[in-house]
Amino acid sequence: MSRLLWVSLVAVLAAVGFGVYSNYDGFDPETIRGAAVVITGCSTGIGEEMAYQYARLGAKILITARRENRLKEVGHWEFV
Repeated sequence: MSRLLWVSLVAVLAAVGFGVYSNYDGFDPETIRGAAVVITGCSTGIGEEMAYQYARLGAKILITARRENRLKEVGHWEFV
């Protein structure tokens, strides 16, 4: 094989290896279970979704929002 082909192959393998390494986050969902989490802006959007996800993972959450009626809708979960 020519030298250019070997260099190209090594470059591609290095790029793939770096991509795999940089995309590994090491997040362990079990570390959230039982943790106390305060989430603000929970009446809609990202805050609401974060509240649902943290509750699903077993965190003890405190949610706040400006709109009390929407906050009451978000705060009604079935605990498993």
